[in-house]
Amino acid sequence: MNIHPDAQLARHPHRFNALFQGIALRTSPGFDRAYEEACAFGRLLAGRGQGGGFMKNLMEQRVCSSVVAGIGTATRLLAGQTIHEETEDVDRELDVQDAAERAALERLIQALGGVGDDPKLSAIRHYLHDEGWLELGCIIFSQYYDTAAWIARVRRWVSPARH
Repeated sequence: MNIHPDAQLARHPHRFNALFQGIALRTSPGFDRAYEEACAFGRLLAGRGQGGGFMKNLMEQRVCSSVVAGIGTATRLLAGQTIHEETEDVDRELDVQDAAERAALERLIQALGGVGDDPKLSAIRHYLHDEGWLELGCIIFSQYYDTAAWIARVRRWVSPARH
């Protein structure tokens, strides 16, 4: 089974191509800047030594899940909260340990605030409305609770948006 978007299956190829480039979501320059800030934070974490390498991708993954997940995670870290991340093999906790990490998170939040429309929400709207999946019924999965809760909150306004 191919789980990647396929332009040949799209009802509206023009709208599909506006959202996707190959199998990837198109992103705005604002989102690209935010992702770079998440990578910068990850590089700081990687410099911590043991465990830092594992956690360095955390913020990148959260930003890619949704802008809301990225902002929520960075805000919680800046507020002094610890983020718990677990996989099948490892449990790790992340907190802000120095001024450089704090500054990187502040830059990330500022960048995320300028993103505008989240590319994932645009894709969800496309599939639910343009491709007719809402009529068929579907389940939306997310690795992060922040993203799932956000989609649940905005579902009432995830209506056809014409550009």
